[in-house]
Amino acid sequence: MTLHQRLFGAFFLCSAVWMTNGGAFAGDQQLTPQQMRAAAAFSVAQGANLQALALADALIARDPNDVDALVSRSRALRNLGRTDEAQHDAKHAYAHSETDLERFASAMAMAQALASDNKRTRAQLWLRRAGQNAPSKAAKMTARRDFRYVKSRNPWSTQLTFGIAPTDNVNGGSKNETSLITLPGGAQIELENAGNALPLSGTEFNAGLMVHRTISESSQHRLQAEGRLFGRTFRLSTQAQAQSPETKGSDFAFLSLGAGFRLQTGNPQSPTEWNGSVERSHYAGALYGDNISLSTAQTFRWPTTGLRLGARAEYLTRHDIDETAKTLSISADIVHQLSSGDRITLRFGSGASHSDSSVLDHRTTRAGVVYARAQPIVGAKLALDFNLLWRSYDSYPLSLEGREDQRTTIGATMTLQQVELYGFNPTVRVEHAVNDSNLRREETVETRVSLGIRSSF
Repeated sequence: MTLHQRLFGAFFLCSAVWMTNGGAFAGDQQLTPQQMRAAAAFSVAQGANLQALALADALIARDPNDVDALVSRSRALRNLGRTDEAQHDAKHAYAHSETDLERFASAMAMAQALASDNKRTRAQLWLRRAGQNAPSKAAKMTARRDFRYVKSRNPWSTQLTFGIAPTDNVNGGSKNETSLITLPGGAQIELENAGNALPLSGTEFNAGLMVHRTISESSQHRLQAEGRLFGRTFRLSTQAQAQSPETKGSDFAFLSLGAGFRLQTGNPQSPTEWNGSVERSHYAGALYGDNISLSTAQTFRWPTTGLRLGARAEYLTRHDIDETAKTLSISADIVHQLSSGDRITLRFGSGASHSDSSVLDHRTTRAGVVYARAQPIVGAKLALDFNLLWRSYDSYPLSLEGREDQRTTIGATMTLQQVELYGFNPTVRVEHAVNDSNLRREETVETRVSLGIRSSF
């Protein structure tokens, strides 16, 4: 007689005695509730789902909140295609779980039932919950593995971002106390900068949502539709409010809403990408601009080095000044992995914006380097970056010499890997930016600390 047959026979013998003796087992043949739980779990693992269901039903008749029995019943129902009932039992089990192991098991069962019901986004949320309650490192790795599998099969992908960033220059105020204005004929007037012409300190609050939907996919292509929403607003410090009483943080609030597509073709290791988007933005509560863009990029990969070449075209309509601009730009990113596992990224780019408006007509050149350590330092993953941006205007309001800027930015981003909540790690970014310009009004200095979150899997 096989083990399945012995368990099945033992179950019916015990259940018959159970029902006729009010839950007491007769003679020397006894099967404890714990043994029945183990038998139910074993039956599911071996594919004997009807047997597992019968064992679980007997246990639940004894105790409707038996977590182990509910989990086994959920898994068996899921395997039998009864996904709605499976979700109900798994949710019931999670609600009555008292230990990390019980919460992990019931969350995993719920995720499996949802995934089988093609509710993969909700399944991913439950897998994050399972990972949060994992009783061991191995259990957490199992939750992460299943998350990646469900994500790869989910046509929907959602990314949420949240951030808080204290800054000493919310408004891009000048670091100089006076500005020089050149009048026709060459005469110059020196004006005092005051109020919101000088830096205002405060805190930025931002949030973003990006949603992708895979339209079609094969080994040689992937087409996705996307939608995105991003917003930020500010709260001015007490000092800033005293400096400029008429200014509010919402005066610098920004909101954008966009939609587009993403097409990837060719070898997934060295793909060709096409992206198109339309976007509308608001600034300080008023309609600000509409942007239409189309970009392409080609990636090349070697054992330790990658190269990405890109080009982008944009058409911008600025409603606040009733002007338009056409922009063309190119970029090149080189990523090299050192023998230590650390990575160095070099970034280059150049672009030109053509417009009848002098504030939109300009040329830009940028260069940057990012150094990312492979091994954490005191539990934090660290990346350092240095960036330069040159911007040139042939003409500019109140300046006969045009405008020439050089913006220098240094930053450090730390991901706190030892702190995790539902599969997310907190991030801290410290950034210092200096803008040097031939116009004193445009010379700025800003230091900001950004706090955010990043998915760990």
